[in-house]
Amino acid sequence: MVAVVAAAQPSHYAVSLAGGKVIPINGSRYEGFTPEAGIAVQALWQQDDNCYWTRYWSQPLMGIHASYNHLYDGLVGDRIELAAATQGPIWRNLSYSLIYGLSLYTNPYRRSHIDENGFIGSYLNCLLSAGVIYDVPLRDGSALFADFRIVHSSNGNIYRPNHGLNLLQADIGYRFAVPQRTLRADTVASSDDSTIWSIKDKMSFRPILRPFLSVAPSFVSSRTGEISDHTLYFAYAFQVGASHYFHPCWSYGANLDVMYNYSHDKERQHGESRPYFGLSAFAESHWGRLTMRLGAGHYLDYYRQNWEQWYIRMGGYWNLTSHHRLGVAMKLHYDHIDFIEWTYMFEF
Repeated sequence: MVAVVAAAQPSHYAVSLAGGKVIPINGSRYEGFTPEAGIAVQALWQQDDNCYWTRYWSQPLMGIHASYNHLYDGLVGDRIELAAATQGPIWRNLSYSLIYGLSLYTNPYRRSHIDENGFIGSYLNCLLSAGVIYDVPLRDGSALFADFRIVHSSNGNIYRPNHGLNLLQADIGYRFAVPQRTLRADTVASSDDSTIWSIKDKMSFRPILRPFLSVAPSFVSSRTGEISDHTLYFAYAFQVGASHYFHPCWSYGANLDVMYNYSHDKERQHGESRPYFGLSAFAESHWGRLTMRLGAGHYLDYYRQNWEQWYIRMGGYWNLTSHHRLGVAMKLHYDHIDFIEWTYMFEF
């Protein structure tokens, strides 16, 4: 995050009150959850216009998010969040909001062993949140805002149980005025910066097709047997594919997935498991050295024994050089994370 802030002092401070409700998990008995309420704070830095990607993304806000949320039924305790946050304009006073980091539950199944809590087994979990924000600017440069988002927490199948929690959440908040700082960059798209972008950056860019190889090891728990069994099994995903960079801030591509999960040896009763394969297509957005990928794939053989056909991959990668990436991705099924992929990638 240090590499993308525009100044030492944050350009935005915000505080908000949150309310929400857990989304029922695939027809399970967990539909009786009562609402949650919480408070959140953020410190955000507005990016300058010195780079092509900040101009293209209309000088987004990037910073730190922290919150405390109380779930009234007490089944999993309260949720504490610490994460990175990104915001950027969509249209006029409407913005998108992304939050990605860690969440801690104070009363998971690991501690309480309450039978009804069959979905959060670890104190520490990943946190993913996406939403939209509507601002109401005030005369002094501050703003009121309303925020509607989807929140997901789970541990990536490292600790059982791991169905995760999904919440619909609405926030109302106040963004403080900071002296001598611009409140938002909503007008960037119609300013001279868009001309600078189109002439200098886009004309100097040449589309290119880049093959890549990646390897992503992981550790997972078995989905069968006793919940008290915390044995971890090795898993990996190997990819070979290509990305088409058709724009300085966008690319798309496809790859072959070769995967193996040793926990399947325990889950299947008819013999040892073997590598399984999938075909995946994806789109990537580029934010300087940071790349975010969203893809969807189809198993070629694995689903015939596991009743799964499709998977989704969401990942973030840091470009160490023009050829080397490090990152983390999640391979998702309908109601759970298959495993977390700790990825090294080489692009030719």
